[in-house]
Amino acid sequence: IIEKMSEDFNIPIKFENDTLPKPVERDIGMFLYRSTKECITNVVKHAQAHSIKVNIIREGDSLGIKIEDDGIGFDSSILKTLTHSVGYGLFSIRERIKYIGGDLLIWSELDKGTKIIMSVPIKTS
Repeated sequence: IIEKMSEDFNIPIKFENDTLPKPVERDIGMFLYRSTKECITNVVKHAQAHSIKVNIIREGDSLGIKIEDDGIGFDSSILKTLTHSVGYGLFSIRERIKYIGGDLLIWSELDKGTKIIMSVPIKTS
């Protein structure tokens, strides 16, 4: 899927996945897939990036997806007032992640790119 997105968007996307099992419910997996695609689409539309890196890792009872770009970044102070009108996609992702007990972290600095980390609980049965 990452290879297809890289071709479709004409930008190199490096993908890394640790070897640990990451059992999540199907609907959470689909949500993470769509959210990752939304984040990559935002990078392509707005960041003027030359490359993207996607890491999927398991840390304890959490699954983390980290998306980094080398683009122009943005003033992260707008994130304090993230609403439907500003950054609807990120607002929606943040609200859904909170609902399922996860977290969304975003770091960005002008001319230094952006890093987004989505983490959600995994099944421990």
